[in-house]
Amino acid sequence: WNSEFHKAKTSVGADRDEMLEKVSDMMEKELILVGATAVEDKLQKGVPQCIDNLAQAGLKIWVLTGDKMETAINIGYACSLLRQGMKQISISFTNVEESSQDSESAAKENIVMQITNASQMIKIEKDPHAAFALIIDGKTLTYALKDDVKYQFLALAVDCASVICCRVSPKQKALVTRLAKEGTGKTTLAIGDGANDVGMI
Repeated sequence: WNSEFHKAKTSVGADRDEMLEKVSDMMEKELILVGATAVEDKLQKGVPQCIDNLAQAGLKIWVLTGDKMETAINIGYACSLLRQGMKQISISFTNVEESSQDSESAAKENIVMQITNASQMIKIEKDPHAAFALIIDGKTLTYALKDDVKYQFLALAVDCASVICCRVSPKQKALVTRLAKEGTGKTTLAIGDGANDVGMI
């Protein structure tokens, strides 16, 4: 079991979470819940003001996190990356059967259509002060980072005031950072405090 767990834990693929879940299911059987605890990971003092100042200075801030979408959105509001009145563009695709070639193709088409529709929505927006936030999960990002889709995805992301990529693997963090750097020709700064962030840094 330990070798299977180590293999899942050190995986850098998009299916890392699924692998960990399968291995955990092998061990965690017939358990009785005896208690629960909750931990709040508070933001450091001054983070919202700092992010607001950076945004006003013209810097684009993207969050690439392994957290689930709901957590990432809540953190986005807590640190002023997402603001009230900001229009959220959520790109996601569920029920992907990875074994089927047809569903792979359908998933990619679906994501391309969502990206195209979102880009059109931004272009036809009449309010000059409207701000958009792009939110995308790791499974969807797998398709958005394909060679024939990634520059379309990048164009949409650049048009948004904020970008949150959630449930992303270390490899995806590195790929998104590289895409932003090479696709825009701008200077990028990747900041992270964990082993999952080494690739993008």
